[in-house]
Amino acid sequence: MSKRVPTKTYATHSGVWVIDEGAGVSIECYVTNDKRRMLSLKGARRTLGLSGAGSTAITRNLSRKWIKPYLTDDLHEWLETVQSKNLERIKTDKGHSIIPLEAPLFVDICKAYINAQRDGLFTDKKGRILTKWHNQNDTANKLFHVMSAFAKVGIIALIDEITGYQEDRDRDEINRLLSLYLAEERLQWAKTFPDEFYKQIYRLRGWHYPTGSTKRTPLLGKITNEIIYKRLPPGVLEELKRRNPVQEATKRRRWKHFQFLSDDIGQPDLRDLLLQEIALMRASSNWRVFDRLLKRAIPMPGDQQALPYNELDDD
Repeated sequence: MSKRVPTKTYATHSGVWVIDEGAGVSIECYVTNDKRRMLSLKGARRTLGLSGAGSTAITRNLSRKWIKPYLTDDLHEWLETVQSKNLERIKTDKGHSIIPLEAPLFVDICKAYINAQRDGLFTDKKGRILTKWHNQNDTANKLFHVMSAFAKVGIIALIDEITGYQEDRDRDEINRLLSLYLAEERLQWAKTFPDEFYKQIYRLRGWHYPTGSTKRTPLLGKITNEIIYKRLPPGVLEELKRRNPVQEATKRRRWKHFQFLSDDIGQPDLRDLLLQEIALMRASSNWRVFDRLLKRAIPMPGDQQALPYNELDDD
């Protein structure tokens, strides 16, 4: 089991793996800043069909004598950590906290139940399920189904990686997103960034706003990229720069970036983001306060480490 980093770990990516939609079996998945693959302990407990809090329910079941011979060394170590109350918590990319379970440990739990079932622990000599083991046998059947899903997903990912298809697949997904988010042709100029946006930047920076003039500091372009365009989907800003390059003669871009955003998706998303950020600006007394609120309310990957950990809620 990999070494834990209890106070510096946060999720950079998240998603929900639907194992069995009909049965409502799903697990929240996370990738952390130290590249570990995590599951929500609550989701693992739900998949096992256990009641109670995630850590308590799983610890109680894995501490029973019948299953101990089937536990890996990593699981024994994890149980000792849980029982000592030294639980790791991570901040997710959605802003809430969870108690995680490293994905390999969940596989070990699945194997423990399946191996116990294979050894005939839940049945009599005639293969009939014993009443007292009925629930455990049901859990083993469910986890065998989960393990089968692991295998199917795993072999597809393995082949994608070995053949190099993974890079093409990821590239196709990015291209699909950009095709929706960006306009095929440059749109006509229309005022998109309200004056209030710029006035608030000047106020928070302590700068004098040039009333009656359209001339503004060149720093606004860099600031706008940082607080607005970098918070659009990955790859959008890079593509905007490619379509709207800096002109050699003027050292400026010929068009406004927002003119290349699509009318139905890109433009509305940009307007919503502007309204959210203007509200945060109005609530801030200076740029430092705004920056902290922005990272908390509309974070980018890498911002989460600035969040306090003393307000984490239990899973």
